[in-house]
Amino acid sequence: MAAAAWGGAGLGLGHAQILLAGGGLLVTVSGLMARVVSVEVAPAGLAIRYSRRRPFELSWRDLRMVQPPRWPLGGWRLTGHEGGRTLMPSDLLGHEWVLATVVDRAGLRFGEGAWKRESRQISVSRTA
Repeated sequence: MAAAAWGGAGLGLGHAQILLAGGGLLVTVSGLMARVVSVEVAPAGLAIRYSRRRPFELSWRDLRMVQPPRWPLGGWRLTGHEGGRTLMPSDLLGHEWVLATVVDRAGLRFGEGAWKRESRQISVSRTA
């Protein structure tokens, strides 16, 4: 919103200011529409509700990976068989326990930089 206001400020609007204002407005509108309003933990799975988008629901059995942020401004990536969603730290503020509950209920184990579902090793024999 600051970029939109700063880009629109000033009497003589140049090309750079118009682009800055347009970009700031686009980010603001998309951010408000995709804003997380709740993260719900239920016996069957997890539901992420947005202000203007359809909710994203993921069963514990379907959840296959939780990746931590890769840099300070990143988010937690929850991935299932049908897709995934990213939760920003601000979405979890005061509800950090959700991550521990998700990992526990989905039966994930930490390895290779993320919490993943353990895959069963299938033994294959080759005959010559």
